[in-house]
Amino acid sequence: MEEKLSQMILDKKFRGILDAGAGCLIVYDDQATDTTFDHALQSLSNMGRVVDALHQKTAGLAPSAPAPAPAKPDAKADAKTAAA
Repeated sequence: MEEKLSQMILDKKFRGILDAGAGCLIVYDDQATDTTFDHALQSLSNMGRVVDALHQKTAGLAPSAPAPAPAKPDAKADAKTAAA
């Protein structure tokens, strides 16, 4: 009997513990399922769809322009700092 109860507890078919020292079975009340994780996954999925939709809408707004060239250092400013 103890072996079967132990297996049921490990398989999560029975909520409780076996106290071998006291020789008794402690039964836990059923708890409500926590849905926080499921709600968080759904929220992240929805946010992903929103970001994808915004990306598609903004892709057609502005034509892709070449990146501006980096500014060249001023030769006069370099000569002044080198002389100082």
